[in-house]
Amino acid sequence: MSDISDRLRAALSARYVLEHEAGAGGMAIVYRAHDVRHNRTVAVKVVRPELAGALGIDRFLREIELAARLQHPHILPVFDSGAVDEGSAAAVPWFVMPFVEGESLRQRLQRESRLPIDAAVTLAAEVADALAYAHAQGVVHRDIKPENILLSGGHAVVADFGVAKAIERGAAASSVADTAPQLTRVGFAVGTPQYMSPEQATGADDVDARADQYSLGCVLHEMLTGGPPFAGATPQSIIAQSLTAPRPRAATLRPEVPAELDRVVVRAIAADPAKRFPDMPAFAVALRGARGAAAPARGRSRLLVGAAALAVIAALAGAWLSTRARGHAVAPAAELIAILPFSASGPGVEVLGEGMVDLLATNLRGVGGIRTVDPRAVLRNWTGKDRKSAGLDQALAVGRELEAGSVVTGSAVAAGGRVRLAADLTSVAGERLGRAQVDGPADSVLALVDRLSVALLRDVWRSREPVPNLRIASLTTDSLAALRAYLEGEQAYRRLEFDTALAAYTRAIEVDSTFA
Repeated sequence: MSDISDRLRAALSARYVLEHEAGAGGMAIVYRAHDVRHNRTVAVKVVRPELAGALGIDRFLREIELAARLQHPHILPVFDSGAVDEGSAAAVPWFVMPFVEGESLRQRLQRESRLPIDAAVTLAAEVADALAYAHAQGVVHRDIKPENILLSGGHAVVADFGVAKAIERGAAASSVADTAPQLTRVGFAVGTPQYMSPEQATGADDVDARADQYSLGCVLHEMLTGGPPFAGATPQSIIAQSLTAPRPRAATLRPEVPAELDRVVVRAIAADPAKRFPDMPAFAVALRGARGAAAPARGRSRLLVGAAALAVIAALAGAWLSTRARGHAVAPAAELIAILPFSASGPGVEVLGEGMVDLLATNLRGVGGIRTVDPRAVLRNWTGKDRKSAGLDQALAVGRELEAGSVVTGSAVAAGGRVRLAADLTSVAGERLGRAQVDGPADSVLALVDRLSVALLRDVWRSREPVPNLRIASLTTDSLAALRAYLEGEQAYRRLEFDTALAAYTRAIEVDSTFA
């Protein structure tokens, strides 16, 4: 076990017996443990030592104490808390919660990508009820995201109340002057970029309960569509979109989303807090009302249903005679794609091996209803495999493990100041769906990725609408050095090496000050 778990084991041995590491995130490590006094299984969550050094421990534990007072069926309670004294080093805080036998919403989304509409609304309403209760007690969560929503017995349970605020206040009280901005920058001190409200992102002093509403709206959008409302290559680009971009419509990506529900989501994720629902109870009422708004269509008289059925039969017959591909913008196997790491060779393109997972996933996501498997899930399943010797069979096996319909494999080769990108799109059943190859100057990699994406799309496009032009979201650099630095930052961010990630992102901006 790691040093911190050994120290925890020794410090807590009279009360909790650590069994094994159960999970880890950017902020903390979770251990499954046995509560000796109460003879029950619990989760002991310990703040990462590299973060603990920036905290005011007393303030941190006071925030956790406030959160421990929350008692609600959809809130994961806090049983106990404390800190491991490191002597001359910073103390490391820990807290104890029930061990939930189930999965997080993130794990379910990784498995299913998007949820049935009714299930998504039910879970969001349960989270809204939990937040409404917490807000009435004066507690704002500040980090609502799929990882912090646990699923137990089919119901939502919100975890980590008070933790984000505890870290923010602890860091603010720290003697390390420049730590808090760095923590905010990497996205776990006061929120996570994809779900962080604009007022949190800009460091506003008046962050209130409406920030949780924004975050929950983003989570609901992801449950309905398979992705958060704003996606980008860096935390900075995501935050920039949340501040200035038009609010995306869930119904555009998933037409069966009721119009009223679509309006509720858009209002909840308004950039201006004043344009959101006035409070969480109002949001919860609107959610449940939007779900009910679709019910009358199912409750019409039998006469109308019979007439509609005849019309549907006629329409289906005509559609079958004309084309069965109608309704699919892309071939069915291409609706959920796993982008696998490319083989990369030649000067300056090594980072494109893993980097193409990010770039192609960003480019293809949402086009014609395409969903891409989260790069983190792809890379977890790919870890340990030899990318140069891995064959198609191995790639297809990974695709099936990820429950994708198809996989993209490819290569990036640099020589003589030029780069060639080649890719194959193959269904997990082994049928080649598309093949593309592009080449160009080494300083135009992003344009090459756009061309490669469009070429692959053409092979699987089934819509009568033209294949759209693509531009990798929020990436505006022509500098290969800046792109390389940003991709290195993304890789470090996934490995939870936040200082390294921040240094890489900063280096990208230093190389090209226009790089968003």
